[in-house]
Formats: sequence, structure tokens, C-alpha cells
Amino acid sequence: MLKQLEGRELEIFNQVLSGQVNSIGDLSGLGAKMLRAVTPRMVEAAKALGIKAVSESVSRMNVASMVEKISILQQQIQEKRDGYVAKKATVEVEVEVEVEVAEVAEVAEVAEVAEVAEVAEADEYQGYSEKIDTLAQNYYKKLKAYTLELCVQKVLFLPSFFEIVSPFKNEIESEFGTNPYSVSNAVSSVLKDIEGFVNAEACQFPDDILVQQYQAFYKSIKSLMSEYSKSKRVEGQKRLNSRQQNTIDIEVASLLLWSKSRLRNLPRLGKDWTEVAIALMTLTGRRQSEIMCSGNFSYIDDNWVMFSGQLKKHSLMSVESYQIPVLMGSAKEVIEGIKWLSDSRKRVQVIDGDVSASVKKSHDMYSRYLSASVKDILGAYVKTSDSWVHAGKDRKKCHLLRQIYGQIVYPLFFKDSKQKMNQVLNQVMGHNDSLEAGRNSSICYDADVVVVDIEKCR
Repeated sequence: MLKQLEGRELEIFNQVLSGQVNSIGDLSGLGAKMLRAVTPRMVEAAKALGIKAVSESVSRMNVASMVEKISILQQQIQEKRDGYVAKKATVEVEVEVEVEVAEVAEVAEVAEVAEVAEVAEADEYQGYSEKIDTLAQNYYKKLKAYTLELCVQKVLFLPSFFEIVSPFKNEIESEFGTNPYSVSNAVSSVLKDIEGFVNAEACQFPDDILVQQYQAFYKSIKSLMSEYSKSKRVEGQKRLNSRQQNTIDIEVASLLLWSKSRLRNLPRLGKDWTEVAIALMTLTGRRQSEIMCSGNFSYIDDNWVMFSGQLKKHSLMSVESYQIPVLMGSAKEVIEGIKWLSDSRKRVQVIDGDVSASVKKSHDMYSRYLSASVKDILGAYVKTSDSWVHAGKDRKKCHLLRQIYGQIVYPLFFKDSKQKMNQVLNQVMGHNDSLEAGRNSSICYDADVVVVDIEKCR
């Protein structure tokens, strides 16, 4: 009978079992004592999955031998997990395929026609948030119950883990179709919500076991849905290439003048709030969610404000405050515009630090109205001799305001700074300094339009 692991040993075992600790160097760094505690448990976990694993006395094994054995077991366990989930999903599809052939064909046809181009637009259809919330809560309940069972039985793994994971793909496809963008965005949203539930209740479980089980769940789901992630990347690159090969020249001086005037002459009634919000997005380059919910602005001088409430692209956690330039020397107007939106009760306040729920609420309340309004404003105040439509899609979207800002900021504020454009865009847009962020900065802010009258925007 193996001794029950506790404390640090239990924590390390869960990390090894989930694959968080998997390199030769990291495993070797655990030391002989820890490896002697973990190795027999890895053998036990493998046998629970039907993997033939030879039990050996670890007292006779050196560090290198134990590391080698753990590495082999990790690979076998992950292959077993992936194979089990894939097989389970295939069986379920085969059982249902006869009664769903017509529905699947219809979904595929609709998905082919109605592609979703941006994360911000993926959840604009009615009921999206409710579906995400329902799935997240259901899977969190299952994961929590599984974790409780681990604690009750005082074991580190149960085969029932796969019963939680295996239906995920079919349920996502049933709710959101098979379009790579729709599926990938839905998966990310569900996992993000589950992570929020886990973080809120992790303290109720010993030794971070709930967090450890979520990490194993997360990795299994990512593996299960990897085909969609790959398809999204491939399709996304094709779309980006197409957009960049079909950019249009635009003149935006009139849009900037209108934006500053709109904030200088704020409406008496709240019904014109979309114009105020769009003017703020234009002059600050902030996202819709930051203007309508999470963003905070404080005055520095007419050309600069201190901004906090930046939302990272891949998470709903805000980053630290930093200085950003505002166009048209409109810092005072920006501060007043944000205050006006708040006073008009058109901004969703973040309550109890729950940024995720607040941002979703803001999006559900305001997105459709802003999407309609920005088409009219861009059509009225931006000049172009080219077509706004590319590949059947209208370019006049809220995110285009961010592209316009990104193109103007560098030559107006940083031309003589000796900084490269990528560095500036990372800085003012709140990206990190990773290679991926640099790539995004360099290719995304000129993906649809080229501003040709920058000198008139001073």
C-alpha cells in the first residue's frame, strides 16, 4: 500500500501528472527524495488507465532512471487521454449521425457563408453569453464534483475524469456550429469562465487540488479541440493576407475634428451616447469594452492622459496604468466625455473586481448599437474613393477606429523618439513585448486601411 501523498509532494505529483513539469531538467531538479515519492504514483496512475507499467523499487533507482521512467509514463498517459477522448467523441458522433445528417449539412453550409472575422463580433448573436455561461457552470460543477471525489477517496486520479472531458466537443459544436472562429472563441470563453469559478473557490480545497484539476482539464480540452485552433490559425492568416492585399486609402481629418467637437459639445440627452463613445474610441484608440466599462482616464496635459483598465487580448485581467497620447489635443474633452457617459449611466461599473462579468454585460448592452452607429459616422466623416466592402464584409467597424489611431500616433507623437513603430504600438496599445505582440502590432494596424492625410491631423 502506497503512502498517501500530502502537502508539497501532492502538489508536485499533480504538476507532473498534468504535464506542467515535464522537461528532463525540471524533473531532475525535483531531487531524489521527491522523485521517489512521485514515481510510484505515476505508475499507479498509468495502471488505472490500463497502461502496462512495471512496478519497481524506487530505492534501487537513481535520479536519471526515475526521470526517464516518469517521462515515458507522462507520454503514455497523455496518449491514453487523447485516444480515450477522441474515441469517445467518435462513438458519440456515430451514434447520432443518422438522425443529424441534415442538421450537420445545414450547419456546415451556414458556417461556410457566415464566417466570423473577429473575436469582438463572434458573440453578437442573441443568447451567446447565456450559452457560454450555462456550459461553463455545468462543466465547473462536474470538475468540482470530481475533485471532491478525489478528496473523499484520497486518490490522485480517477478514470471518470475522461467522462467529464469527452462530451465537450459535441456540446460546443451543437451550440456554436463548426466554424473554426466560432468554436475557438466559444472554447476560450468557456474555459475562461471556468477558471474564474475555480479561482473563486480554490481556497475551499486543500493543496490547490482544484486548481491542479482545472489545469489538467484545460490541457485535455485544448488537445481535444486542437483541430479547430489549427484551422482558425490557417484561416486567419488567409483572411489577413487577403485584407492586406486589398487595403483602401482613407482621409480621417474630418472624423477627428468631428470627434473633438462632439466631446466639446456634449449632448443634453443620453440618447446620443453612441456618438460620444465613438468619439472617445477615435481620439484614444481604446477598445469598446474599455470605453464602456473598464477604462479609467486622468488628465496629464492636453495631449496625454494616464490610462488604466487595459484589457489584455487573451484574458480579462487588466494591466497596470500607463500614459497614452490623445489625438487633437483633446485630453480635457476625453475626461469630460468619460464622465458624461458615467453620469448618463451608459458605462457598466466593475463590481467586486469581476471584470469578466462586467465586460460581458457591457458588450451585451451596447455592442449592437455602437456597431450600427459607427457605420453611419465613418460613412459621413471618412473620405475614400474605394469600396468599404471587402469579401462581402463592411470595413466600417469599431475596431477600425483603433487601426486609425494606431497609424496616426507614431508620426504625430514618436517620430523623433528613435523608437521603432512596433515598440510604440506595443506601448500605447498596451501589448506586451513578446514577439507575438510585435507581430500583431506590425500587421494588424494597417490590415484594412491606410491613412493618407496624417499631416492634416495635427
